[in-house]
Amino acid sequence: MPVPEKCPINLAPANAGGQIDERVGKGAKQRLRFTFTPVGIGGGDPFADCAFLELSKRTGKETTFDATLACRRCNRAVRLQSRLQQ
Repeated sequence: MPVPEKCPINLAPANAGGQIDERVGKGAKQRLRFTFTPVGIGGGDPFADCAFLELSKRTGKETTFDATLACRRCNRAVRLQSRLQQ
């Protein structure tokens, strides 16, 4: 999956959560589910790494995983679940 240059959830309201489903890889067999929820961790750091983009980088290296990162840019918890479908 090519990593997007800009975070796709940064334009959503800060109190919004949501989900993004995607299929990637050869034959679209790798299934991704991004879930994001607002968290009250205080002011975001505009220079911190974007959690959505950091998790996206793992899709080229691993096919099955479940990871969550707090994004200090948008004050959200971002979870990426990835699995390989047969």
